[in-house]
Amino acid sequence: MLEIEEYWTRRVEIGRLPLPGEGEQDVALIWHQVAENCGGGHFELGLGLMKDNTKRVYVHARACYFVPGIIVTGGIAEPGAGLGQQVGVAEDVQPRGSRRIEIANLHSWYYPDADALMLWEVDIWRHPEADPRNDFMLAVLFDGFERELLRVFPDARQVIAPHEPNYRSEQWAEFLLERGYEMWRENTYRKAITKTVVVGSAH
Repeated sequence: MLEIEEYWTRRVEIGRLPLPGEGEQDVALIWHQVAENCGGGHFELGLGLMKDNTKRVYVHARACYFVPGIIVTGGIAEPGAGLGQQVGVAEDVQPRGSRRIEIANLHSWYYPDADALMLWEVDIWRHPEADPRNDFMLAVLFDGFERELLRVFPDARQVIAPHEPNYRSEQWAEFLLERGYEMWRENTYRKAITKTVVVGSAH
């Protein structure tokens, strides 16, 4: 269970995923969200020059999993032994809370006036693949982050994603094209969001 912190305020479950080196783990996003004012002269990639004092919402997330915290009480097996000859033993082992292991960093901004999400970064820290098209973890986290952003900001009608310098341009472009993005402007990619309107039958 996530302890509510001053910065990380909620947890979004992603699912049980196979992690290289760690095996299967229950991965989640911990979430920070705050309103911001861009001030004057702010230029956003893919959106252009913004009006002075444009409002936006900043989202910072970390992908992580949790392992049990353990408190070990130790002692000396032979207290009378000489220096360097004592043998330490574990006298008691007690579970206490949990320890968070972070595996990726994620950033986004939402611009209400432009009905636009800027999905800025999904940066894998542990065992990233050189080719994003082959990175299962990147795909799951990117898709999960985008899905949660669209749930939190249902008025968004477009998602902008910039070029990712950690990958070759053509590989990153293919990764995004597979997810419905198209080449846009200022070295970005854009995905149009359409909302399905369900019209009930009259009675």
